[in-house]
Amino acid sequence: MRKLDGLISRLKSFEEEIIKVIEEVVRENDNIILDMNSGDQLFQKGITRKGVEIASFAPYAPRTIEIKKLKGQPTSRVTLRDEGDFHRSFYIEYQADGFQIKASDWKTGYLMFGYGDEILGLTDDNFHEFAVDYVKPALTELLKKL
Repeated sequence: MRKLDGLISRLKSFEEEIIKVIEEVVRENDNIILDMNSGDQLFQKGITRKGVEIASFAPYAPRTIEIKKLKGQPTSRVTLRDEGDFHRSFYIEYQADGFQIKASDWKTGYLMFGYGDEILGLTDDNFHEFAVDYVKPALTELLKKL
């Protein structure tokens, strides 16, 4: 019975600390999260957090394709990156029950109107990858300490 009481005590301590540890991991690795959104999803794949191709909302106009080719930028997908101001303006807003990716660039409202608010946020795959690669090791370490 003593072992079971000890286990219950450890699990209660784990439960009390879990949210703090997750928030700490997110804060320490916010650059990874933001890059997953701007670099991987938008620039590399041209998709929203729901996995929908951004071009399906509004593909590049022929003139935009010409300009992007001259700049050496991708034309096979909508990346929402011309000079990079929008992507560089991404930041994380923390809430009691999680976080939300936001952008402060002046074009944000315009882009969200044209392409949907789902351009900000992680896909399920990227969220899972972050959880496995960053959150899980921190929680495992916490459990070992208790």
